[in-house]
Amino acid sequence: MPLTLPLQQQQQHSLQHSLHLGSIASLRTVVAVAVLAALVAAAIRIVLAAHDRLVQRAAGTDDVPDAWIQQQRVLYGRVLRISDGDGFRMMHLPVLERWLLFGTPRTGSFRESLFIRLAAVDAPESAAFGNPAQPFAAEAKAWLANCIDGRIVRVKLLRRDQYGRLVGMVYVSQTFCLLSRTINVPMELLRKGLAVVYRSQGAEYGGLRGEFERVEAEARRKRRGLWALDRRDFESPGAYKRRTKGDVIA
Repeated sequence: MPLTLPLQQQQQHSLQHSLHLGSIASLRTVVAVAVLAALVAAAIRIVLAAHDRLVQRAAGTDDVPDAWIQQQRVLYGRVLRISDGDGFRMMHLPVLERWLLFGTPRTGSFRESLFIRLAAVDAPESAAFGNPAQPFAAEAKAWLANCIDGRIVRVKLLRRDQYGRLVGMVYVSQTFCLLSRTINVPMELLRKGLAVVYRSQGAEYGGLRGEFERVEAEARRKRRGLWALDRRDFESPGAYKRRTKGDVIA
């Protein structure tokens, strides 16, 4: 005849089994809550990042967070005004706004625009503060206006200069006979002989310094633009600014 546990032992065994099952259920609940919390946190981060990139618009130069510059964030915007041969103002267009506009005209206040300084190059100085314009200053400004004024450009942020402007590598898409190509704006300005490589403190090249140096050497060799000037008449923008120090902005 099989032996049976006393009733008390059976009850104790049953209680231990129930406690064991309860512990497993509690552990599963804790894990499920932890996973859910992690998923919610990740979703919030994704939403905030999407808002940051798709929706958030920098209304002015000072509104651009330093984090965007540290990340070398790429911004898109419509060019509102050409300031000189290497600077312009643009209205920042976040991704969602750019999709909705899809090429429609956009105007805006200059107070709600970003001041962009072309990276890597230095164009001849325009007339300012009683100082005359350098040779080819008007040509550089006209070329830049023809290239990007009123168009949507792509700007890779590199730094904020001492005047608060955003220094960036600027690109624009051009279409000719249904063929589209993207050009590096400062590189093309340099290729035309309408600027020199910027070599002052804080210069940024976006990893392309060798290419900028090569393009400048080619323009000089072929005597394009300002390189066609007589050596006695040639003064680099940097030398001009040092001579008129305190009167002009780099």
